[in-house]
Amino acid sequence: MKSYSELTREELLELKSELEKKYEEAKAEGLALDMSRGKPSPAQLDLSRGMLDVLNSSSELKAELLDVYPKSRHCRMAELAGIISISGRFEVFQGEPCMIIRTETDAMEDKICRLIRMVTENSSEAIIKSNENKHHRKLIVADKALVDSLMLSLKLKTFGEAGHERYSVDRIVTERSCCKKSYIRGAFLAGGAIGSPEKSNQLEIAALSKQE
Repeated sequence: MKSYSELTREELLELKSELEKKYEEAKAEGLALDMSRGKPSPAQLDLSRGMLDVLNSSSELKAELLDVYPKSRHCRMAELAGIISISGRFEVFQGEPCMIIRTETDAMEDKICRLIRMVTENSSEAIIKSNENKHHRKLIVADKALVDSLMLSLKLKTFGEAGHERYSVDRIVTERSCCKKSYIRGAFLAGGAIGSPEKSNQLEIAALSKQE
């Protein structure tokens, strides 16, 4: 067969016409071919979905932990301290300094309010719920007496830029092994996830500084 450079104009036009005819015939078949390689079938995905759910069950684990409340007051304090150390901020609200605790769900808000009542024996009416949108929710503790009570009870200290300080927790709060577990539970609820790097599972808790 001659190369394209050797064909005359008439031969090129005839070849073009033949190729266009074949193209239109193939197009008329209405085929929808997936040429990607290594793409698993729905049956293969269903087979492995259970394993994926086990390795990525942060939401299910958190849902279970939301119903867990320590029996002892010192463990309740440790769990609340873990939550505030990850999600808490010391900010100005309506011209007044206050404690801001960011949350994601109604259940988490209810747990925090209940823990605060358990630790301080203070009414949750002093806590304002602010839902900017579905994923930006926060509890505002604007009552100075309640903030002072939490700071004292949970051994909290502030650090960072003025007006946007974060909270750190004194180690005395987690001296007991039971309190360490409660603190980790609170920190996990506030900013944790379960991951599976390579072969072994791991628990991750997002923190912006060593103080947290």
